[in-house]
Amino acid sequence: MVQQAIFKSGGVPSALTKAYNAEAQSDSVIQGFKKAGENGVPMPNITQMSSVWQYLNAAEVSIINNQGDSSTLWNNMADSIKSSIAKQS
Repeated sequence: MVQQAIFKSGGVPSALTKAYNAEAQSDSVIQGFKKAGENGVPMPNITQMSSVWQYLNAAEVSIINNQGDSSTLWNNMADSIKSSIAKQS
């Protein structure tokens, strides 16, 4: 199968569940992603998501660069996202 060949050559996990589960058995990183995604839900395909990415990106850069208290930066990001989405609704 093509997806399994891609995984074997570069470690890119398969999109097919059966192949992905087989890969997860032999790769601890894929096992971690599998576990993290078990309770995940798809991201909505709505215009308001642009607000999420705008503020999330800015907060992540600030946190990584130690440009303030991470909790404060994260809470400000959440408030900015909520406010931006409320204005669009």
